[in-house]
Amino acid sequence: MAEWNISDRQEYYDYMNPVGTFASELECTVATKLYRMNLSIYRELAGRYELELVFHNRVNVNYETARLLFTGCSENGHYDVLLPDSIPSFYVSQYA
Repeated sequence: MAEWNISDRQEYYDYMNPVGTFASELECTVATKLYRMNLSIYRELAGRYELELVFHNRVNVNYETARLLFTGCSENGHYDVLLPDSIPSFYVSQYA
């Protein structure tokens, strides 16, 4: 939980920069907090060419939203940045 005690962008960069440091949903949430952004994380639905919203953290309706695609398993997955044009609304399923 040390990430929550970091309020400076450079300090957080230095904390996350060493080789072997990995990001989870927590680190993604902290980074978007520091950069004043909302966060949406998606997964691709197997064999359907659809994305499912699996995590959303809206900090402020006026902030831009960082959109990430998570692939792999929870222990060693990977996050890719999704650009707005890469997620048409008809391809996105949201959880209730």
